[in-house]
Amino acid sequence: VRAQALLALADQFSRGQVLPLLAWLAEHLENETDSFVLRTALFVTGNILSNLVPTQQQDSPDLGRLQQGILKLHEAADDLKVRRWAAETLNRFTLQSEPALQKLVHDLGEA
Repeated sequence: VRAQALLALADQFSRGQVLPLLAWLAEHLENETDSFVLRTALFVTGNILSNLVPTQQQDSPDLGRLQQGILKLHEAADDLKVRRWAAETLNRFTLQSEPALQKLVHDLGEA
């Protein structure tokens, strides 16, 4: 049920402003213990991050909290799968926040 709620929220995120809900998502990542729900939350987070434009990323203090929550999961989650999913989400975050990396990925895709 919690995973389904996260997916429903992802649909709402895609329709409008995501910044007001980042704090809620960060809190959810910090407090959730179920691996499947965490996987869903990380999937939703990755999708949200990929839809943020750089100016939105700079304007949100909650984005840093969200990144820290993902980093904590990557470093300390009991389930190794959760650590891997968190690492993948962090990689997506890094890619989205670094224009030079985006250009590199684009250039590699054309090769």
